[in-house]
Amino acid sequence: MTDFHAAHTRAPQIFCEPNPTDEVTVADRVERLQIPMDRRRPTLTLLSGIEAGRQFALAQGRTILGRGSEADVVLDEDGVSRQHCAIDVYSGGQAFITDLRSTNGTGVDGQVVGDAAIPLTDGALLALGGSLTLKFALRHEVEEKVQHSLYNAAVRDGLTGLYNKRYLQERMEQEFAWALRNGRPLSILVVDLDFFKRVNDQHGHPAGDEVLRVAAGRMQEGLRREDVLARFGGEEFVILMRETPAQRGWEVGQRVAEAVRRAPVHFGALRIPITASMGLASSEEPRVLRVADLFARADRRLYKAKSNGRNQVVARD
Repeated sequence: MTDFHAAHTRAPQIFCEPNPTDEVTVADRVERLQIPMDRRRPTLTLLSGIEAGRQFALAQGRTILGRGSEADVVLDEDGVSRQHCAIDVYSGGQAFITDLRSTNGTGVDGQVVGDAAIPLTDGALLALGGSLTLKFALRHEVEEKVQHSLYNAAVRDGLTGLYNKRYLQERMEQEFAWALRNGRPLSILVVDLDFFKRVNDQHGHPAGDEVLRVAAGRMQEGLRREDVLARFGGEEFVILMRETPAQRGWEVGQRVAEAVRRAPVHFGALRIPITASMGLASSEEPRVLRVADLFARADRRLYKAKSNGRNQVVARD
């Protein structure tokens, strides 16, 4: 288990992401491979927010950008409307943007976008809601793959493919602030695989890695698109659930626990049974004033689940 409060009281570390717009390096690679640059397709790359560097390929037809889960490109940032704007892509890569009567407006290279569609040129900068910046670019598939790799290296755990600790910590701050501003519940599950050290000691680290990969995949089942599942470290995971009161969060925990334990993990000739213990906390509880309070309460309940016999979800002190 971990001390989230301590992690947040240390001196801040400056994280320098690889430059997502470093097209010279990528172009050099394309040139060395002698791949023609005319086979390019339109993409959007986030240049701000906690998901800076994330890239979206735009298919031919209409793509809706917005905060709502029904949008084709979900941009979960304050200031972005549920259906904020639309990009229409035609054959040959021509693209046009239209504002969908968003609350805080859409801009392209300083120009306000209204109901009339305006064309997007390679390298255009899009401003959504005054808080989010994206770059429109025509990219070759090699460039897309490079950008995708850079983004994943920054925010994903290499073993499980889940979000990593750095991303989770930033997302928790964002979600907690949103919950307080809007008076909506935020619930968190801190999850720890039971007897994981025994797996490594008895069967070796490759077997332990397989257990982590399988457990991560099972935990992902049944979660909503907006829920965040991250590997916090070792055998510990965190599930962050927006607009989820404690009772519903407890029900999610029960489903996740059942998914984890439903079958042994196969590793060669081995059949390794696995279970998980969880602690749940909600922002609606008294004296939860900071992210650290929320995490510490869930972590404390995780310890209680362990001491009560493991393989369970504890939602109260």
